[in-house]
Amino acid sequence: MSDVEIDTENVAPSAADDDIVDVELDSSTVSNEKYRSDRIEHLLKTCGDAKQYSIVKNSSQLIKSDGWSMFGFPVKNTMISNNDKEKLKEKIVSWACLSIRPFTIVEDCGFNDLIRESINIGQKYTGDIDVEHLLPTANTVRNNVRKAAENYRSVLIPLLQSQADAGVLCIIPDLWSDKHRKICYIGLSCSFVNDRFQSVAIDLCCGEYDEMDKTGKSVYLSIRKQLTMFGLEYYFDNKKLLFMSDRGSNIIKALEGHDVLFCFGHRINNVLQRAFYQTGPKQDKQANNGLAVTPVKRRIDIQDTSDEELDSDVEDIYKRPSPSRHHEATIILSKLPNEPKELLGVIVVSKSLVKYVKLTGLNKEIQDSHGVALQQ
Repeated sequence: MSDVEIDTENVAPSAADDDIVDVELDSSTVSNEKYRSDRIEHLLKTCGDAKQYSIVKNSSQLIKSDGWSMFGFPVKNTMISNNDKEKLKEKIVSWACLSIRPFTIVEDCGFNDLIRESINIGQKYTGDIDVEHLLPTANTVRNNVRKAAENYRSVLIPLLQSQADAGVLCIIPDLWSDKHRKICYIGLSCSFVNDRFQSVAIDLCCGEYDEMDKTGKSVYLSIRKQLTMFGLEYYFDNKKLLFMSDRGSNIIKALEGHDVLFCFGHRINNVLQRAFYQTGPKQDKQANNGLAVTPVKRRIDIQDTSDEELDSDVEDIYKRPSPSRHHEATIILSKLPNEPKELLGVIVVSKSLVKYVKLTGLNKEIQDSHGVALQQ
């Protein structure tokens, strides 16, 4: 690669060397520097940090070559002083501690976009900016969330309908309760594989469950109401959607007649809990005569995401004969064979590993490397 050739017919004569690019740029963003063409070539070839240089638009009236107009000028980025970095770090640390924000918020793409846009706005004004005047109020954000949701839904509707027409749209409903606020919620997400063989997952909605009860009929109506917002009620009524769910009996009843795949993770969780996790004997006392009955071995409660409704695995337990006639087999941990002991050890170590990954924020790095985040 040779030196950059400049069209002499379109360049004003200069008293200096004709292979020096001397361009006056905005002093608020970059400093004025002179680079020979061979120096530019060397820097672009040897620079290992792509963020060290950026391309600015060619606004010069002196250099009119098509190459410079099309590709712009490579210029050195502004270096931030360590003192300014330290001040910003102190502000972020104070904010995270006082407002109880997660440390990983600085890695959030939305947070970085907000900082980048704030810097761009600040460069447009020479005087001081009133931050409170710039930032929107909480009510403004709330009102615009509804508007943004409508805009996103309008974009998603044709995409989801095309996937439903192809028979590849899978809906994942979920029910759960806020035990503190005593509010029930319903959420819907979807997944499909597009025409480029890419797996796509979208969180469609999450809202308050406002039906009278949690029977299969009520859950059916709630799911249909949420799907109507995305123009999918026709496909739901004609059973043209796929569903993925846990084994909650109310979910099974609501989706009766639809193609439903049950979550394998829930089945494994239920099997392991029933197989290994048991509580100690609990004394039940009769209030009438004060006599203690025979101690009965009780299992811990098994939770499922369908909220309060038993899944089919758990229902099988309660359909079995009474424990008074068929005593439940129990075993002490020390008397277990080696194979079950090893399995229990793997479970305990795995739970500790997942807890460590969550506490240290490594899930974000795993996802950035196109891996699957660890969950319990």
